[in-house]
Amino acid sequence: NTFYLSKKVQSNIIKIAYYLFGRLPTSDVILGEDEFLFPAFDKKSRYSYAADYLGEYKPKGSELDFYYNGILELTKEYKQAGTEIFFIVIPNSQTVYSEKMPDNMGEISNDTRLKSTTRYLKKRGITNYLDLTDTLIAAKESGELYNNTEDSLNSRGAYYAYLAALDMLPEEVRAELPVV
Repeated sequence: NTFYLSKKVQSNIIKIAYYLFGRLPTSDVILGEDEFLFPAFDKKSRYSYAADYLGEYKPKGSELDFYYNGILELTKEYKQAGTEIFFIVIPNSQTVYSEKMPDNMGEISNDTRLKSTTRYLKKRGITNYLDLTDTLIAAKESGELYNNTEDSLNSRGAYYAYLAALDMLPEEVRAELPVV
């Protein structure tokens, strides 16, 4: 039965096991402070959040060039169609709440995929790319921005992401939008 294999059901089983027994039944999750559960490894994509946090997944120049050229190409195609495209990246929860990671993980690396990619694109003058890390870290004082048991923004976090996205839009477009 695929119901029990679904990611949502598996995530809920992990949460229930944590709340009932005070421990995690998997090595795919990192238990942080204040009951934060951070993803450690994604089996489907074979991506290690923990290794990236430590800077072990720093992208190589060819990968960064691929992102850069892809953004340039898509930007050109959208411009030819008479519109614009924006690339907005929502960081994972351990990037925004790195202080909640276990002490044995140390501080978040300056060479994570996201930080490396953002530096690279910024250095090359890409203006239609937004990494929401700084926005969300600054907004933490207003309250929690992520669901602490999964790697997703809650409504407050989504609101701050929305405000940052609005700031990327040209003034004439923003003027036509309803005030929230």
